[in-house]
Amino acid sequence: MKTYRPQDLTEILHLRPTQIYRLIQNGELAAVNVSSGTRRARYIVTEEELRDFLQRRTVRKANPTRPNPYVRRWR
Repeated sequence: MKTYRPQDLTEILHLRPTQIYRLIQNGELAAVNVSSGTRRARYIVTEEELRDFLQRRTVRKANPTRPNPYVRRWR
C-alpha cells in the first residue's frame, strides 16, 4: 500500500502545506496520525484515500445538449 506525507501531497495537488493540513483537519481528506501522541501530529494519506478525495473533487462537464438557464441570451 502506497502512502503519502502532506509534503508529498503539496507537489501532487499543487497546494500549500497549510491547505493540506486544513483539508485533513476539516475531514475532507482522510489521514492517519502516526505520531506517538506526545509530539506534533504526523499524518499519512493512503493512495486509496487520495483517489477518493480526487474523485469527490472532480468537476464533470455539463450536458452540452441542454442550454444553461443562467446564461442570458441577447436578441
